[in-house]
Amino acid sequence: MKSPSTNKKKRSASSTDDRSKQINHKKRKSDQNNQDTIITTEEIPIPNSPDKVLSQVEKETTTPSVPKTLLDQIDMTKPYLSEEQVGIQCYINQHLPSFSAILKHRFTDFLVYEVDRFGEIVRLKEIENPSKDKEVGNTQVSKGPKEVVDVKEWPVDCDEKLIEILGNEKFEELKGFVARGPIGSKRNDDRSKGFKNKRQDGKSDQKSNSNDDVSKADESGPARDEGQQPNELSKEDVSPSKPPQASAPTCLLSDPIDCKEQRKKFHQIFRESFQGRLVTEHKELENGEAVIQIKWSSPGQHQERRLPDTNPAYIHFTLQKTNRETQEALSILSNLLFSKNVSRDFGICGTKDKRSVSCQRVSYKRGRKDIQQVWSTVNRIKKNQKVHGFSERGDKGIRIGDLTYEDHPLKLGDSKGNRFVIILRDVIPAKPTVLKEAVQSLSTSGFLNYFGMQRFGTTAVGTHLIGLSLLKADWDLAIDLIMRKKLGESQDVEHARSVWEQSQDAKATLELMPRRCVAERCILQYFSKKDGLTDKVGALASIPKNLKMMYIHAYQSYIWNHVLSERVRLYGCDKPVVGDLVAVTTGGNDVVEVALDGDDETATTEKDKVPPVKVLNDEAECKSYTIQDVVLPLIGFKIEYPKGTLGQMYLDMMKRDGLDPENLRRGQAEYSMAGAYRKILHMPTDVKFALYEYEDPELPLSFADEDKLIGMKLPEPKEWTSTDEANEDCKKNMALKVEFTLGSSAYATMALREILKSDTGKGAQTKMTDRMRERMAYKES
Repeated sequence: MKSPSTNKKKRSASSTDDRSKQINHKKRKSDQNNQDTIITTEEIPIPNSPDKVLSQVEKETTTPSVPKTLLDQIDMTKPYLSEEQVGIQCYINQHLPSFSAILKHRFTDFLVYEVDRFGEIVRLKEIENPSKDKEVGNTQVSKGPKEVVDVKEWPVDCDEKLIEILGNEKFEELKGFVARGPIGSKRNDDRSKGFKNKRQDGKSDQKSNSNDDVSKADESGPARDEGQQPNELSKEDVSPSKPPQASAPTCLLSDPIDCKEQRKKFHQIFRESFQGRLVTEHKELENGEAVIQIKWSSPGQHQERRLPDTNPAYIHFTLQKTNRETQEALSILSNLLFSKNVSRDFGICGTKDKRSVSCQRVSYKRGRKDIQQVWSTVNRIKKNQKVHGFSERGDKGIRIGDLTYEDHPLKLGDSKGNRFVIILRDVIPAKPTVLKEAVQSLSTSGFLNYFGMQRFGTTAVGTHLIGLSLLKADWDLAIDLIMRKKLGESQDVEHARSVWEQSQDAKATLELMPRRCVAERCILQYFSKKDGLTDKVGALASIPKNLKMMYIHAYQSYIWNHVLSERVRLYGCDKPVVGDLVAVTTGGNDVVEVALDGDDETATTEKDKVPPVKVLNDEAECKSYTIQDVVLPLIGFKIEYPKGTLGQMYLDMMKRDGLDPENLRRGQAEYSMAGAYRKILHMPTDVKFALYEYEDPELPLSFADEDKLIGMKLPEPKEWTSTDEANEDCKKNMALKVEFTLGSSAYATMALREILKSDTGKGAQTKMTDRMRERMAYKES
């Protein structure tokens, strides 16, 4: 669906004006990632009474803020999106006071542990060498005994398969070829065996000859017979006056094979049958016919053979990553293991926060690699290198451990959720009793299940804006939103975007664009191979499918957040009301928590992806359910909308953004929205908290698994003991440590938001950075 031309002109004029503002804008700090994340209230004095907090919260949560047109909302003069812009506007318990705190000051202040499908928390337990005969989990890592094999040994139980691909005549030729064994120096390393090294002119290399060589040859007899070992040569073979016998062929050629699949099967059968002793290679004859060449493998290879590898096809391991995007970490592992396709060879249950230390299970399609090889390669351990434990953290913030063989890959949605251990530093005001009440409220009432700010990106151009442009088939705008300059980005990205803005030179910009900018580099790579920049559809198609789907999901999340806020404003969040949707569950399973990282194409039926729901039509039905059963839909062509005001809000928002609610299918599968349902409340489990005091702002207050395993000396945090809560000049700082487990689609920052009653948007957090640091500096003086 094309946008009207008048709107295009307006956007063009707006874009020109925005660019001029950016060019004249003073450069910000280049390393935004090093700034502390602050969770705080607005720039108003911190309220000392619950009444002031309540009036402020009521003011925020009684005014709807749905923009008239989403794309008109783009403001390039601001570096970040706010919570209000993406619909995060309400709290469950609004009567509790607010706090400010520093979040993610250190990477270890935000620990994430995956909860597997059996309910076990994934921890990094073993990082040492999984050497042979050592148990890892329930898997024996031994490679199996070696056996010395005569290269002329005929494989067992392979005749039928070989005849099928070769035919009877070629099969008999192959048997004779194998029985003769490799021919002379083509196979043998003569120098190491004491034989003469034959040159092409038939003359011997006298430097490698000795009386011992001849005597060994004399002992072997006058001629080679069928029982002779391949490394045994007759006296005539080593005579400088007589060239070696050349009657036996050094290779065999198959009959012509035109079918590619048949050639693939041919190679596979030979690999399985001869375990590398014979190698096969595709060749073309002069007449263009395709054949397969069969020959002995290179000298020195496969002299010893392991027993057939009967281990399962996948290796699972625990990945601990520090300050890395999940896909970035997998790309690093892919490069180390020479994998050509990350999405095909690696499997995960879900993505984890970047600015954190996280542990999760990863599956790897190993091919011929074993556990020992994978561990050594990732840790850059050379062959035969002895390693006596690790004393430093893993390279590039990555460490793997707990390797096991498994017969299946991991898939998105396979986990039950995540366990979080979070440190909030410099909590103000330092009131332990009120903090305890806030944490208790989270444990008993839960929190509004908003999609967190991570869903919408870290700049003013949110991912939901790109998603809407894709849904409207406005390809020019989509590429412009991805490629345009944005405030607050690092200097290398800003420079690359400037070159693109000024020159539209794809090749020059590609050389400058950092590899972490995946979508941008895909677009630039596509344009670099084309003449001109006209094929916008092709450029967008080159972006990885999961990334394009993330844009679409972000737009779904944007509408969902706004409708949830409106539902809380209209009806509160303590009980179901007429018109609500509730999940129809069986056996108490939470079937409506549909992870948005999945692919709708994997669903075999509508029921697989979109669970059944029920509309509450009267008060009697409402009494049969609780607020924890209420769901709201993520827009799509397979879902049902609630009745009344909320259902109409869905339709109005889509129409206002230029979408037809009755036509959400698209020609491109990744742009089609099937929809899903999501509970409006989320209940954390196993909630714990502790209060610590500290003076050094860099003091570690929580520790990663790897730190303990490599023997780092870790200080013991000191529990908060101050009784003078109102003393602002106290040099002690308060830290809140909170732990809880959430489902796979919930956001920990939204749980923290409910505790602190503070904005988690990066813009609001950054405003308090200077004030916080000034206060900490004052304490130290």
